[in-house]
Amino acid sequence: MLIVSLTLFLGCGSQVFAASAPQMKSLEGFNSLEKYDDLQGTEHAFAKVLNYKTKRTDITAKSILKYVYPTRRDKELENSSASIKDCMRYAESLGVTMQWNDETTIKYDNIKQQIDSLNPVLLCFKPDKFDWMEPYLLTVAYGYVYVEGDGQVNKNFMMASIWNSKYITPTTINVNSNVNNLRVTDFSTNGNPQKDYSYIGSITLN
Repeated sequence: MLIVSLTLFLGCGSQVFAASAPQMKSLEGFNSLEKYDDLQGTEHAFAKVLNYKTKRTDITAKSILKYVYPTRRDKELENSSASIKDCMRYAESLGVTMQWNDETTIKYDNIKQQIDSLNPVLLCFKPDKFDWMEPYLLTVAYGYVYVEGDGQVNKNFMMASIWNSKYITPTTINVNSNVNNLRVTDFSTNGNPQKDYSYIGSITLN
């Protein structure tokens, strides 16, 4: 499963924004270069969030899979995957409560509010063309930049940083014109590296 790295932008790239002081926040531990070449993107995303929330460093995709499939051997776990519900159950076992939010639109204000509360946000996308190897694509929003517009010509500038586990672009998305779908290019894939995804919801920490 792929985890995309994207940045959410509101406004036109060619537009000059108001020169007010930006509001910025970034949670520690997400701006990393670690990459995974497997189909366990969902598990990697949850592990990243849970390590941050519990102040641990030992939670991995394998930790989640061992919880979901306690009788499977390590070799079997390499080809296993967990559902989003399975990952949320694992989080509950650690005392971390998560909530699934059905959404069809990426909501920058909600992401900012969660990050201000020191909580990363899991954003979930579904491929437009069914792929049994990758039923979902998860991203982790961990930071933002906000610059207020002048209320006339210049619009508000809103950006959210997203953690990824593979070599994927884009790193930005315009939320004004592209709030519910995403086209990514996976440079580790041969043949047809581009895929289209639709936004289906978010997972927040309580």
